[in-house]
Amino acid sequence: MIDFTRPLSLYIHFPFCRRKCGYCAFYSLPSSSYDDGTVEKYVNKILYDLDNLNEIWNRGYSTIYLGGGNPVLTGIENINRILEKACKNGHPKEITIEINPEDISRQLIKNLAYVTRISTGIQSFDERALAVLERASSRDENIRALEVLKEEGINFNADIITSVPSLDPSVTVRDIDTLSLFSPPHISFYSLQYEEGTRMYELIGKRDEEYEEMCMKNGWSRLSDLGYEHYEISNFAIGGKYSLHNLNYWNLGQYAGLGPSSESSFGYKEITSVRNNQSLYEYIKESVYEKESLSTSQSVCEYLLASLRTRWGLDKDEFKTRFDLSFDEVFKDALTRIDDQMYIDSRKSFCLNEKGFLFSDALISSLAMAVL
Repeated sequence: MIDFTRPLSLYIHFPFCRRKCGYCAFYSLPSSSYDDGTVEKYVNKILYDLDNLNEIWNRGYSTIYLGGGNPVLTGIENINRILEKACKNGHPKEITIEINPEDISRQLIKNLAYVTRISTGIQSFDERALAVLERASSRDENIRALEVLKEEGINFNADIITSVPSLDPSVTVRDIDTLSLFSPPHISFYSLQYEEGTRMYELIGKRDEEYEEMCMKNGWSRLSDLGYEHYEISNFAIGGKYSLHNLNYWNLGQYAGLGPSSESSFGYKEITSVRNNQSLYEYIKESVYEKESLSTSQSVCEYLLASLRTRWGLDKDEFKTRFDLSFDEVFKDALTRIDDQMYIDSRKSFCLNEKGFLFSDALISSLAMAVL
């Protein structure tokens, strides 16, 4: 199932939060629903699963990402124990951990033994926006966290959320300008997404697409003015400080996921998708993963969904090698139904431009119809 000729990234999910934000659709639990004993059992289960994975993949992972939730709620000693085991067969190029702004401190950064990169959810500096998003951190805590990250000199990413309902679009530019004062090497810039079933959807209802588009354009323009490279629909970097872990996703590389609601993808020409749909407590008892072998058409669709998120887009030679198909032949008719002002098509590659990024879901779906 695993292709041992290609790299493997590792993702570990930590479903622990102090409280759950109203827009969040990721699997996570507020602190009121678990205790310290549950956390310890979970850490032991992750260590057990890592032992099993390390036996199969007896070499180093190319990247490691600890996400959530809020991983540091398991304790720094536990994080270090997990990373020590994850690095048993070699140290990756990049180890990222998500940390909420209110938890960032100089001592915490010093005590993280293996981490090379931190990702923090700033989301906004506007107190009204933070209240709508139900964030635990305040504007002052966000600024303090960024001061620490900058002064410690660690590679870091900061998230910003735009198109928060009822706020003026100018909030987006102000947030970006404030964030830029701390010179983050990487910025993840998202339009607020809240799905049916989240508390925010119940309170606000459907999103305003025109408002979202205006906020996104304003933000993209300001980030460009500040020298950030728009290298993926929602991600910007300076000095080539890309997220190596996410680049592996967007290249449809191999990755192993551990924890409840985690996902894995193995193989190259023949892809096996592996998903865990368990609750925290089910996972602790016994982890069960659902496996699905993707057909060629499903694999092509996955490749479109991943690669067309980046500014480099899809490499036609890679497409041919991977699927034994000609991109130009397969999508010739489909491209006639797409506005040619939304993409760049060359002999070697096919990619969306910024106009295309705004409508990427519809464009990729239109292309996918050619193989489904």
